[in-house]
Amino acid sequence: MLCTLESALNETQMAEIKNFESEAGINLLAFRCFNSNPAKLDEEKLAKLQQIEKKLGICLVAVSSK
Repeated sequence: MLCTLESALNETQMAEIKNFESEAGINLLAFRCFNSNPAKLDEEKLAKLQQIEKKLGICLVAVSSK
C-alpha cells in the first residue's frame, strides 16, 4: 500500500477538516492510500533513480504498472 498527500479535497471536505482542527486545536494532514506493487529495477535503473532523487531533493517510488 502506498499513501500520498491528498490535494484534491472539495470545499465540503475541507470545511469538515478545518472545523475539526479548530475544535481539537490540532493540525491534520490528509492522505489517500492505494494498493501498488513495487517495480523491479536493475542496478543501472536504480542508480539513475537515485541520481534524480538527489538532484530534485525528493523521494521517488517505482511501482509496477501491472
